[in-house]
Amino acid sequence: MHKRSSLGFFAAILCLSFPVCESGAASPQDGAVTPIELIDKHIRSIGRPETLAAIRSRGISGKAGVRFILGATGNLEMGDFMYVSEGSKTGLRMVFDDINYPGEHFTFDGSDVSVAYITPGQRSPLADFIFRHHSIMKEGLLGGVLNTAWPLLDMEKNRSGVKLTESEVEGRLLYELEYGTPGKRPGFMTVSLFFDMQSFRHLRTEYKVNIANDLTAARKILTGDDLSLSKAMDSAGDSIFIAGEPGRMTEKPTIMDSLADSKYLLVERFDNFSNVGGVILPESYSIDYSLEGQGVTFIGKWEIRAEFYTNNGTIDQSFFQASN
Repeated sequence: MHKRSSLGFFAAILCLSFPVCESGAASPQDGAVTPIELIDKHIRSIGRPETLAAIRSRGISGKAGVRFILGATGNLEMGDFMYVSEGSKTGLRMVFDDINYPGEHFTFDGSDVSVAYITPGQRSPLADFIFRHHSIMKEGLLGGVLNTAWPLLDMEKNRSGVKLTESEVEGRLLYELEYGTPGKRPGFMTVSLFFDMQSFRHLRTEYKVNIANDLTAARKILTGDDLSLSKAMDSAGDSIFIAGEPGRMTEKPTIMDSLADSKYLLVERFDNFSNVGGVILPESYSIDYSLEGQGVTFIGKWEIRAEFYTNNGTIDQSFFQASN
């Protein structure tokens, strides 16, 4: 998709957008808190209960950039971004005017998760992770408080499996909330949510997956067939193409007793909070994704700057179906 047409699509999908207002801040709180108290304070840091309850949909548009550090090369700074949510439905799209990397499109239509290819039959490393670990979108986690389905807004339905600790992250002490029951998600993914200890705003989410003897992150092994993630930039150092269908594994035995563990880490960061129609939302949003496996290394960083927001606008439902 060309950049010009993508901008037209962005303009058509949202109506009544308004720019960012001045920043607001929650009052500092002292003393230890329980998980439920933390969640309650976090909700109040977003907005008044009646304001939050009245929001049925949200659309956000802005600029995006990406930097490929390992496993691929490239630095694209002039991309467009759009994030749309309506009830439990969610869609995130980034468009770059680049033939090798046209962008990403992840969606959840309330039933199924769909992820766009970057070329026919080939997903990017980030898209492959989202596709495999679809609970990120089905649980309303992707996008944090930007998402109308953010699960902490409805803890009557999401009370199970929360554990609160304090953790130092990049030199800063934060509340860490382990969300969900370990081992219950596909791929045994663990999810940790991090909050500021004074404002109780959500600053970071970490999704971790460690898999022992992971053939899906390996190169070709005896069979001669490509496995998911198998190309791993084998022939072209600047290629980010990934071959094969996610999750497809060979049933043929190998001569190896074991393979190195595969480690997947996706980190969302949120910053520069502003008052948007009575709701405190981040203007800065970033996604870091890294993969370290058998013969595979990939690191990519996506930076997003929100410019316009819409609450309760009209949503084009086609946005919740990733096109290929």
